[in-house]
Amino acid sequence: MNDSQKKQMLQSLTGKSDDSLLSTYLTIAKGKIQDRLYPFAEANYDEEEYGVPEKYDVLQVEIAAYLIGKIGAEGETRHSENGVDRSYESADVPREMLRRIIPIAKVVG
Repeated sequence: MNDSQKKQMLQSLTGKSDDSLLSTYLTIAKGKIQDRLYPFAEANYDEEEYGVPEKYDVLQVEIAAYLIGKIGAEGETRHSENGVDRSYESADVPREMLRRIIPIAKVVG
């Protein structure tokens, strides 16, 4: 799936049409996946060597949609108003989403 398709999917999920916003959150989601996927990579790793496999394309969109959905309520741990209850397990991406990523490690030598 290319970036344009990811943006289109993200727009469908969130109703947001700002191209810059969609791109930014897809980039953030990509970084979250890379951090989990390559836990031992150097801070400035080579994008080609440490890319995101296609099997995580939909997850990247899901994470971006989740983060967009939290705009204005970042880090909220509990909120009740007019019968609506909100709480977040953390201010970041839920562990359930990140558990779907299988970390890759290489032998050093």
